[in-house]
This record gives sequence, C-alpha cells and structure tokens, in this order.
Amino acid sequence: MKVWHIMIKRVGGLIFLLVVAGMVRNAVIAKEVNATSENKFYSAVRRTELAVAYFYKDEARDHKGNRQSKNMLNIVKSLSKSGYYKDADVNFIKVNVGKAKLASLADDFKITQFPTFILFKDGDAVIDDNGSTAVLTGSVTKSQLKSFIDTHLSDDIENIIEAKKEERKRRAEERAASAAYYGYYDPWYGGYGYGYPYRGWGWGGGIGFGWGGGWRGRGWRW
Repeated sequence: MKVWHIMIKRVGGLIFLLVVAGMVRNAVIAKEVNATSENKFYSAVRRTELAVAYFYKDEARDHKGNRQSKNMLNIVKSLSKSGYYKDADVNFIKVNVGKAKLASLADDFKITQFPTFILFKDGDAVIDDNGSTAVLTGSVTKSQLKSFIDTHLSDDIENIIEAKKEERKRRAEERAASAAYYGYYDPWYGGYGYGYPYRGWGWGGGIGFGWGGGWRGRGWRW
C-alpha cells in the first residue's frame, strides 16, 4: 500500500506541474492574433472579454502602403506584449481586409479608411459617448493608440486585473490551508492532498480510497 501511495503522490505532483507549466505558458504568450478568415476573427473577438482589432489593407503593388502597415503592425505587436494589457487578457487582432476572405469585414463595420482600430467588449464593438462605434483611423503613434484604448477600456482593464489578483490570492490561501491540513496541495482532489489525517486518494467530488473510516472533505475514505 505504501508503494501505491508514493506512486499516486508522484503522478499527482506531475499533473500539478503540467498544469502550472500551461498557466505560465499562457501568461507569457503575447495576445496577438492574425485573423485569416471571418470565423477566426469573430472567434478571436469573443475569446476574451476585451479586444482591439486593427483593420488594414495590404496589396502587393502598394509598396508605400505596405511600409505603413508594417510600422503599424510593429506598434500593435509592441502593445500586445505590454504587461498591462496582457494582465487583462486583451486580444490584439490583425485583420488584412486586402485578402478576399476578410474583405467583407470592412463592410460589416462600415470601414472606409485604413488603417482603422475598433475596440470590442464581450464580443460587441465599444460605443463612444456619442452613441457611435469608437474608432481610431489613420496612421497613429504608439502613444495615440494606447490613449485610445485606455480612454475606452481602462476601467474594464483595471477591473479584470483586480479580479485576477483576488482570484490568485484566494487560491494561494486555499493552497496554504490545504497544505496545513493535508500536508500539501493536490490538484486531483479539488485542491486537497494526501497524508495525515487523510490516507486515501480520489477525484474532487468523487470516491477516494485509503485507510481509516468516515467521510472527509469532498471524497469518501474507508
């Protein structure tokens, strides 16, 4: 039984490390998406609570326009890596309406000038104080784009960041309480682990096995 107990602990620990590794990976990846179709664009807009869409039009013959687009793409990429926006999971979506698969998006959002930036919240375009879609058009600087985003989304960004901080704090407290009671944190058992006084194992809300008697936490043991 002792051998099985050790094996279960090691497997549980490995799964926990894999989960943490996935969280770290997601945290360091820039929230920058290249829309290649209308479906992928709308999917990217709905994937997170907040999004910034950059509509531009690149054509092979327009070398001047291509240089302009490249500069703007670099600005978008730089902002997408900003810790402030990453912490709030803001998606930056690049949309080249010069491609046939994406051309209709310009009509959907009544875009006549390029480049154009449109903000999204919960999948819908953000509305300004005048009741119109909030847009930023023309070649802009990094600071101008940042100002545009912050003017319309700063409150939401701050709320998301604060909520994530509270959630991290709650999880840390839960891990600390679990470690003090069970010996260490176990992701298999809804946040609870093995060890004294619980010698069994199990899924959160499922059936556990071990020594002893009675019912403990979210699983059974006997």
